[in-house]
Amino acid sequence: MTKDKHVLLVIASGTVLALGLTTGCGPAEKTASGPAPATAQPSTSAKGPVYAGLPDPGLQGRPVWARAISGAPRTVCPGPAEDTKTTATRCVLGDAVVLTEEVPGSGAGGEGEPQRFITRLLDAATGKQRAEYESVMSVVPSSGLRTGFNEGSSSPSAVGRWKDGSPALLIRSQPVPAGASAGQDSSSAVYTMYSPAGEKLGSSEVKNEHPLALPVVDGFVQLDEESEKLTYRPIGGGADIPVTRIPGGDQPIGPGFGHYAEKKDDHDGKGRYLAVIDRLTGKETWTTREMTPPPSVAAEGRSGKHADTELRPLSGNRAILLWHAQASDATVMTTVDLATGRRVADGPSIDLALTLTRTDDRTVVSPDGRTAVSQFGGKVVAWEPETGRELWRPQAGQDLRPMAQSPGGVLYAEQSPDTKGFNALTGAPLSPYREIPEFTSNGYGTVQDDGNLFVFRTAPSPAEGKS
Repeated sequence: MTKDKHVLLVIASGTVLALGLTTGCGPAEKTASGPAPATAQPSTSAKGPVYAGLPDPGLQGRPVWARAISGAPRTVCPGPAEDTKTTATRCVLGDAVVLTEEVPGSGAGGEGEPQRFITRLLDAATGKQRAEYESVMSVVPSSGLRTGFNEGSSSPSAVGRWKDGSPALLIRSQPVPAGASAGQDSSSAVYTMYSPAGEKLGSSEVKNEHPLALPVVDGFVQLDEESEKLTYRPIGGGADIPVTRIPGGDQPIGPGFGHYAEKKDDHDGKGRYLAVIDRLTGKETWTTREMTPPPSVAAEGRSGKHADTELRPLSGNRAILLWHAQASDATVMTTVDLATGRRVADGPSIDLALTLTRTDDRTVVSPDGRTAVSQFGGKVVAWEPETGRELWRPQAGQDLRPMAQSPGGVLYAEQSPDTKGFNALTGAPLSPYREIPEFTSNGYGTVQDDGNLFVFRTAPSPAEGKS
């Protein structure tokens, strides 16, 4: 290890998840412009892991590199920064792969003995190391809880986004006061975020009753919530920001702090309309009160009454505004701009009574934003959000739930009782898949199989109409 290594002790209490950091360790030496590329080679030798799983419809046939992610030492992918309660993992960070490894023998001394971890940023194309960070996690004597790689706990690193929406690695650390024991509790934690290249984006200390349990949204730490506001602290410095809490606990729509929709009564006797509110300002940005419904909805609507509408997420600054005709079950999908309410395109119509719940909703969008496959109340349609053009629908009786899209145009879907790939442009069936890969920003995908991580090149677009 290099001499510029800095270790931050991490402590966890109760059900709190703990994360920590060191930099400049191993082959990725620091330079003035950030960590230099490492010389270590990926695990692709004859003794390395061999992929024996199913061919994936969105990936090319052979992995370009592989790495063991189980055994001793055990290695895992990080969890997401946005929600510390989930056990989901994220291997991919932009054009990098992130892995966290438990240092052999750490924590073996029992209560108060720290566990140590190494988080590595690896180049997705080659597997070469860009940077590594050492984390130390300890046991709080009062709780007797050991965190780390126990089932249901998160890893010491987390994948999230920076303030501009770009991917970022989050490290949470809890400093130990001078003279304190390794297991002493603390009411503060340091939140630091790094780019996929390993460059430091910002760092801030947060004091809180449970300082390591706080979600991070686009470079802001969410503090304790008040009655109507949530307080966010920017990582890297700056004043705290009060943000409107969404009634009912729904998730925001759109990037950053996002928007939410609220039904309001029109006092002119025209019924209810939809108001879209910016969470940062708490103000209405637009409503459907003055909007003209799509022609097919207007033709079947009740004279003098507002059409029924619902707002659903799409991608980026776009959202889906659903218009329901009162005289039938026809619902028209339209693309709108979240900031202004401008209707970008009128999309397909689905035969659906507007008694939707959010568990019925699912829209998966291609990485380039050009194609979307939407499910509402069990009805599925593929379409182009920017033009509104319908692409295809599942055949009659084909129970299909969209799950993800690859950069090469493969739709990953659940088709009871199987999982299968489809051509996202035509709906033509492709081969089954074992799990949905995570795709990097530079044309690679990761798959976990038999305790190993395999990295493949992304497959080109499937031939139109072929299975």
